[in-house]
Amino acid sequence: MAGYYKGYQKDNINFPLLNDCTYKCRDKCMQCSSYDRCMFCKTGLYGPICEKRCSAGCMSNTCDILTGNCECFSNFAGVRCDKCTTGKYGNMCDKQCPEMCKGSVCDKDSGECTNGCITNTIIGDKCDVCSTGWYGQYCTMSCSVGCKNQTCEKSNGECSYGCLDNFVGGQCNQCISDSSCSSEQSAVILLGTIIGVSVLVNILFVVASILRKCRKRANGNSNTKGTDYDNSCIELECGNAGNVSNHRIDHASNGDKATNSDTMFKSHDYEDLGTIQVSEHEY
Repeated sequence: MAGYYKGYQKDNINFPLLNDCTYKCRDKCMQCSSYDRCMFCKTGLYGPICEKRCSAGCMSNTCDILTGNCECFSNFAGVRCDKCTTGKYGNMCDKQCPEMCKGSVCDKDSGECTNGCITNTIIGDKCDVCSTGWYGQYCTMSCSVGCKNQTCEKSNGECSYGCLDNFVGGQCNQCISDSSCSSEQSAVILLGTIIGVSVLVNILFVVASILRKCRKRANGNSNTKGTDYDNSCIELECGNAGNVSNHRIDHASNGDKATNSDTMFKSHDYEDLGTIQVSEHEY
């Protein structure tokens, strides 16, 4: 008779032995050969006395009475369908493991990343926190150097504890006006100043050298070339620079006037000399 067995009551030899199937099977057992040997358990149970529950992943909520093995629903894995497929967790394996879990593997019950996080800039049991100094969805952006404790919000990079001295802004990435707020920025400003001064000194040196050469040559040849030599010197040494060219043109004009004047003077001298010679001859 289903639900009953024959033998000792509750398999205890101290109780009466009956062979007419008088004794009832356990409540969870549908058919048994003795009190402690169930042959068919109620749906969803397994074990010698139906003390175990089939996995939620077992199809039709049935499993082998001895081993608990069964066929699995999707998202479940394992011979007993008591594990989730990779990337899933939860009682019904219907939740997605945290995105930053290494290998997309997480604990079935808690969702904690069992193999750690995908990078060392990400921390937390579920790999949902950036390590100090980093922010962004994947914790790939560094917090501003102006943040106190180098700590900022994961979502937007705003400094969690405010700014260091001389920094302002939500991300503390701006300097207070007229202040030097980082050694890096100061170094850049200093380097730019040095380069600018160096270039200016070199330009002044070159100009001074050219002027010295022009004056020296002009002085050495003043008896023969005069202003024309100064102009040619400037042309040779200074090229076609705007200001120098204008200067050369002005001097060239003056030079032409001077040359014409010299020519007139020399011609007049020759006329006087001829007059003197004639006078002496007449005399």
